[in-house]
Amino acid sequence: MIKSFIIVGILCGILYLLFSSKGLELMQSRIDSYPNAKWAAEAQYKLASLCFFSLRYKQSLSLYQLLITKYPKYQGVDEALFRIAECYDELNDTDTALAKYREFVALYPNHPWKSKATNTIARITILK
Repeated sequence: MIKSFIIVGILCGILYLLFSSKGLELMQSRIDSYPNAKWAAEAQYKLASLCFFSLRYKQSLSLYQLLITKYPKYQGVDEALFRIAECYDELNDTDTALAKYREFVALYPNHPWKSKATNTIARITILK
């Protein structure tokens, strides 16, 4: 019984760190402290993705942009650019979203997400 309470307490603490603003700041601070570490770019991507999938589009947007700026050779830059376009779309900045989707298609014409990007470009264009 006590063991279960301890496990639940630890899980609650981890969730708090992952989803609270303070926790996100702490994780970003750790990444900023070790920008050249092998894990830094991946950690930046995962932090941005965590914000994206928890519907924090403004935070996610700035974190993906930071990833592209700090780690332009990271293997996930293509997906980060796509997520940036999605963030703008979710934030109802359709002009910027459209530009970012077009940039994604131009830079990554063979990416598996290209069809999703072109479909979204068509949707935004029709709705404008």
